[in-house]
Amino acid sequence: MDRDKRLKSILPKLSRETQAMRIGLDRTPEREHSEPIFTTSSFVFPDASTMADAFMNNSGLSIYGRVDNPTVDGFCRRLAVMEQAEACEATASGMGAIQSMLMAHCQAGDRVLISTGVFGATLTLVKNFFVKYGLEV
Repeated sequence: MDRDKRLKSILPKLSRETQAMRIGLDRTPEREHSEPIFTTSSFVFPDASTMADAFMNNSGLSIYGRVDNPTVDGFCRRLAVMEQAEACEATASGMGAIQSMLMAHCQAGDRVLISTGVFGATLTLVKNFFVKYGLEV
């Protein structure tokens, strides 16, 4: 049984603090005690075939820091377990989260009701960007 599955099976017995420290931790071949922080924007592959598989999303390997990153992936796994959610998506900003949510759940012809009390940039985004793609506000 892999580490995350084992921890999930005993999750009800673990404190939130223990969950925050241990769930989602993927040790590298260096066997570090705490999770490493990957600050790189790109990743290296042993050969062109491995790289092609990664870019076709067939290998689970990281390809580019803005697309995926082991540090962010570990954070998402940890947060999903702590919140008892199926998955988690992390963004670099609140506006990134709002735009991602709208792009994932809306399509041309959909109608969106937005309060005037939302963050101002949200209205600007929807009125100036999403209406161009057929979203009715």
